[in-house]
Amino acid sequence: RQANLERANLRGANLIGADLRGANLRHADLTGAQLQRANLSEVIAHGVHANQMMAHAAIAYRADFSQAQFYNADLTGANLCRANFNGAYLGDLNCTDVRAIRADFRWTRGCGLSFYRADLTDANFRGADLAQLNLKYARLKGLNRLDLDRLRNVCDANSF
Repeated sequence: RQANLERANLRGANLIGADLRGANLRHADLTGAQLQRANLSEVIAHGVHANQMMAHAAIAYRADFSQAQFYNADLTGANLCRANFNGAYLGDLNCTDVRAIRADFRWTRGCGLSFYRADLTDANFRGADLAQLNLKYARLKGLNRLDLDRLRNVCDANSF
């Protein structure tokens, strides 16, 4: 717990089920890392590279992924409640069945995101620049009306 892994090279690391609560992962390279069922609660992962990362059913409650890069990553079934993705790049990200209640997606950018059946209750998408979203069956209660209208405009056909 609370390990200092700042700028660590964790490319392809097997961290399945790891307890990384409160760890400092600033600017770490998690490309291709396996984090299924890992506990990432309250990690500080500002600027982390998480391309092709697999984190099915991970717990990332109150994690700070601000300015991070998630490309072709898979967070299926993860708990992202109150996680901070402010200013992150999210490309071809699979967030099917995630719980992202009160998650912060302000000023994120990217395309090809799937929030299929996700719970995005009270999430904040203010200023986000996203395209090709899949929000089919997503729970969107409490989203700012202007953000919701903007998100609807960038959804793929039949994905809202």
